[in-house]
Parts: sequence; structure tokens; C-alpha cells
Amino acid sequence: VVHALVSGTYSGGSLDQVMAHNYLEGVGPADLRLGATTSGRYWSIMDSEEDGRWNFETMNLRGAQQDCAVYLSFWLFSPRSMVDLLIEPNMPRLDLEYSVDDRLEVYVNGKIVDAAVRDQDDDRWAHRIEGMPLEKGWNHVLLKVGQLWGGWWGRFRFTATDPDYMRQLESVVMQ
Repeated sequence: VVHALVSGTYSGGSLDQVMAHNYLEGVGPADLRLGATTSGRYWSIMDSEEDGRWNFETMNLRGAQQDCAVYLSFWLFSPRSMVDLLIEPNMPRLDLEYSVDDRLEVYVNGKIVDAAVRDQDDDRWAHRIEGMPLEKGWNHVLLKVGQLWGGWWGRFRFTATDPDYMRQLESVVMQ
């Protein structure tokens, strides 16, 4: 993941409270657009560093840099459903590999896929969510990255068990 709509920072209480709060409540994926605001924070198109690392400390994000969170939003096109094993029993598997300091929540089409506490001192690809539940067509992916204190970064990449499927995936920042 090297391009995304980014918005933040969102704060209010401890990191646990920030991660539990839905700052995007009532906002649909189509409303997340360049220049739009949610909870007083603008959405901007941003890129990771050249090595794929998102360094949130250097992004000039408005707001707190401790006990806070930032959102990354993008869309993935899947040529086939990755959720219905009965329709396609031999489907490939799409995984999200990541490393993050300090926390991560992953949503696909508005449903939480994983909520993780990951305090890390390095940015190796330390974690994996197996079997991202993509539907056939365009899927909205939302990453919420929480910051306790100190360094604040994340790395995210998709891998697939079938290289042909991976080549068919498309990604855009906005729909």
C-alpha cells in the first residue's frame, strides 16, 4: 500500500478509547474524498516513503501525536469473490502483511477484519491477516493506525497464493 487517502489525527482520551471510537460514524466510503472533512479533519492523498513505510510523524498531520489515530482509505478491485467458498472452492487467498507501531484496525467494506495490538521496534513484515474478505468488484479498505507515543509508522502490503490473481487486482484512492 503506497497511495491512500489519509486523515488524522483523531484523539480523545487514552489510546484504547481512541481505537474504540468510530470517528467516521455515519460517513459512507463514497464520502471519503480529497478535501472532505470528518470530525474536523481533512482527507488528503498521501504516499508512503519510497521503501513503502508510512511515517506518520513526518506527514504534518494536524492534531495530537500521542494517544491518537490516523485513517488510510483506498479501494481494491477483485475479479472474483474471496468470501464464498461454495461458489469458488479453489479460490486463491489474498493476505495483508503488515508491521505497525502501535495499533491497527483493518476494515473491508465497513466490516472489521482485524484489530491488533502490535508494539514493534522494527518494521519487518511481522504480521499477516490471512484471507482478506474481498467481494467481486470494488471493495473499500480502511486502515486505522493508533499511536501511543514515540515512533509512529506502518507498512502494509498484499500478497496472494496465486500470482495470476494478484496481477488482476486493481487499486485506486477514490471511487
